[in-house]
Amino acid sequence: TYGALYNGYAVHDARGICPTGWHVPSLAEWGALVNYLGGSGAGGKLKQRGTTYWNSPNTGATNAACFYARGAGARAIPVGGTEYAFVPLGLYAGFWSTTIDAEGVRGVGLSYNSANVSSIASNINYGYSIRCLKD
Repeated sequence: TYGALYNGYAVHDARGICPTGWHVPSLAEWGALVNYLGGSGAGGKLKQRGTTYWNSPNTGATNAACFYARGAGARAIPVGGTEYAFVPLGLYAGFWSTTIDAEGVRGVGLSYNSANVSSIASNINYGYSIRCLKD
């Protein structure tokens, strides 16, 4: 229903996580998608409408891009915490990219209470979703 959560090692494994002819997008490719969708509010255009897979209010969700993002949660260390925990279903969806920089492994995030797409820099051990992009 929500798909699996993967750590950053799965994204960067030489065997490849995506099928032949597909790849995990870079942060630049995610940025191109967000820009194509108009920047501000692009998250709403990616999120599945309603509250079946997202908590209320699921701000701005229109799924105009037919991406059908669902609030799959994440695995991370909470702010102020010291141990990994799961972000509950319906609150958040994080998606890995192949980009690594000084801030960490990069990706994008969507939230139930925002129509925007956030840029995330994470520990490689965190767990997020993966969307494969056709080559």
